[in-house]
Amino acid sequence: MLLHRRLDNVWRSSTLSLKIKLDLYTYLIVSTAIYACETWKSTVRIRQKLDVFHQCNLRQILGVTWRDHMSNIEVLKRTGQ
Repeated sequence: MLLHRRLDNVWRSSTLSLKIKLDLYTYLIVSTAIYACETWKSTVRIRQKLDVFHQCNLRQILGVTWRDHMSNIEVLKRTGQ
């Protein structure tokens, strides 16, 4: 998504709190994705792709890379999702 890439600087910002970043993510990215997918046929593959997209965004907001070896459950706990 283009909007996601435009917010990269926001996710990397050290001046914004985690709560503000998560609120922005919820209001801008999640709401747009939910609106866009209303017309899609719900399949297991599409749900998996949306889950991967969600996890990637949360990891980027937290500043977690693949080298950190953090589980998806830990990412969800840290973000309160």
